[in-house]
Amino acid sequence: MEQFDFRRHHHQPRAFDAAPEPLRRRVLGVDYLHLRGKQSGDLYVTRHGWPVLESIVPSQWFVGDRLRKVGRQLAGATGAVYRVPVAHPARSCFALVVKFSRFAQEALISIPPSEPLDWAERDRIAVSEFLSPFEEFANLERLRASAGLRIPTKAPLAIYSPATRYLDWQLGRIDHRRWWYDRVLAEDQAAQPEGSRVAYDWERMYVLIYRWMDGIDAETAAQQGYLTETELRDLCQEARQGLRDLGWDVLDHKARHVIVRPEIEGESVDLSAAAAAAEAESGSAANSTADCKGQFTATASEPPVDSNSQIKPESQTGCKPEPGRLCCRHGRTLWALVDYELLVPYPASTVEGLQTQQNASSPRPGPGPEQTQATLDTCASRNP
Repeated sequence: MEQFDFRRHHHQPRAFDAAPEPLRRRVLGVDYLHLRGKQSGDLYVTRHGWPVLESIVPSQWFVGDRLRKVGRQLAGATGAVYRVPVAHPARSCFALVVKFSRFAQEALISIPPSEPLDWAERDRIAVSEFLSPFEEFANLERLRASAGLRIPTKAPLAIYSPATRYLDWQLGRIDHRRWWYDRVLAEDQAAQPEGSRVAYDWERMYVLIYRWMDGIDAETAAQQGYLTETELRDLCQEARQGLRDLGWDVLDHKARHVIVRPEIEGESVDLSAAAAAAEAESGSAANSTADCKGQFTATASEPPVDSNSQIKPESQTGCKPEPGRLCCRHGRTLWALVDYELLVPYPASTVEGLQTQQNASSPRPGPGPEQTQATLDTCASRNP
């Protein structure tokens, strides 16, 4: 069990922006505080994760069989994704989503025959790559900044890389794909001070930590009678179009990546007011002293409400959801997005960028001048 002595050096209860300079890292436009564990593991904490640091350190969830015994693997999730309840000083139902990154692995995306995609879109999917941990957080933060409260998402809290080392085949990574990820990160880190640069360690795994979001996925909602087949198809299309209108797309878009919330009998929730209040709370928490209660104020009679949890679960209310009724506003079913490892800018990359990604999937001695320029163009489009 790896320990992080973040209190010993008085890193807390400082505000995120007041943390010591040696801890600061900036990767692909996202700010982190880098903590080193006693066993040389690395924890990169975001602004969202800093106020709840005591709840997200690995000793809370990455201990023995805790992931499998206390947590549960999410049904239908692609890859290894777990929900793990953790202790929190102000909230009894606080939980994390722990996801093992699959970057540099084979991204096999199935396209249903009925999916309305043109050939350019299919080609784009065919050469897709899983995002690296830092790219995934960066793209998600950019989506959150542009979408505001229109598209709720899980809050990205931290990236953890345990010190344990593995062989490539143990992690499922393909050796010749490393250069692409290394080049994107190196181009970004060139502007950072030498002592603050981040690089991938290919012998270690990377674990992404998100805050859990209450609700059920759209596919399950349809199976339980909340949505008809037509409504399910329309909801998925609305979700994809909503993302594209904001300049984003999920290449493996599917119903299980869209979360909806059943209405609770006898309870009325003003979703817009709740989301606005949560956004204000998050902002004040990130800039206040890092007291966990600053972000999740709670009382015994009135649990907190935020954009990731606008409806109390049945265990808190004692009420059961009523089939056929989902949370709506202005006649539109409210939904959230919960999978981001293939969240990419939209519209599709240029032909040069597409060719660069195709070249990244095959062995090569090294990039030539024209290929290097195409790579830099693609990096710029990924990290404006």
